[in-house]
Amino acid sequence: MIQSFEHARILVVDDEEPNVRLLQRILEREGYRHYRGTTDPRDAAALFAEFRPDLVVLDLHMPHLDGFAVMEKLRALIPEETYLPILVVTGDITPEARRRALASGAKDFLIKPFDVGEVTLRIRNLLETRFLHLQLQSQNELLEQKVRERTRELEFARLETLERLARAAEFRDDDTGQHTQRVGRTSALVARSLGLPAAQVDVIRRAAPLHDVGKIGIPDSILLRPGPLGEKEFDVMRTHTNIGARILSGSKFCSSTSPPRSRSPTTSGGTGRVIRKG
Repeated sequence: MIQSFEHARILVVDDEEPNVRLLQRILEREGYRHYRGTTDPRDAAALFAEFRPDLVVLDLHMPHLDGFAVMEKLRALIPEETYLPILVVTGDITPEARRRALASGAKDFLIKPFDVGEVTLRIRNLLETRFLHLQLQSQNELLEQKVRERTRELEFARLETLERLARAAEFRDDDTGQHTQRVGRTSALVARSLGLPAAQVDVIRRAAPLHDVGKIGIPDSILLRPGPLGEKEFDVMRTHTNIGARILSGSKFCSSTSPPRSRSPTTSGGTGRVIRKG
């Protein structure tokens, strides 16, 4: 027997005790150690939920509940996209029984009295498919986890880049201090008070500090001038909003925020003076 099948769990449901014992002896001889059996089909669903088998060997014609009714109950316990094989072993040789069993969820069909070698091969084949499916499912889950982790890493790197970009703009103007971060926090408070969704509030909090990023393109002789600016210098200063718009153009991060205003928020009514922000 394939080594990985030693831990396979097999549930046998047959109303005749000799059949259950025979199948259990076959399983034990083949090296299977985890198996359960019942002669009462009414117990099948509870045993299935408790034992969580990898394979169900099921008779069709039984009192109280036939195999079709048992499969219907088991179907409600098997998650979608899960391959859990049911091997029907029955004395009913009619084509209708075979078709109905396969349509009800059985993965294979065997006629009693069965050949021992054939039943062991069919059990092995079904278990092989079951474990291959589980392996593929595990690999998919691992891949999805890695994708989620990588996505978080990229998101963190993207946000860190934006924060450093805002900090770079801040260092271009020593008088601003922590101004950009205060703008971010204040903008988030305003957005939250307006009832905006939490995700949008977070975007605004992170995007607002970029409002002065265009100052990167303003010459130091103008940006750092201690006195009032002349008209031409003031015109250059006002271009920082357009520079910022070009820097952030196409950014998915800022796509949900309003475009930069053409008028600088640092001006005072067109007086030509720059109000230094504390």
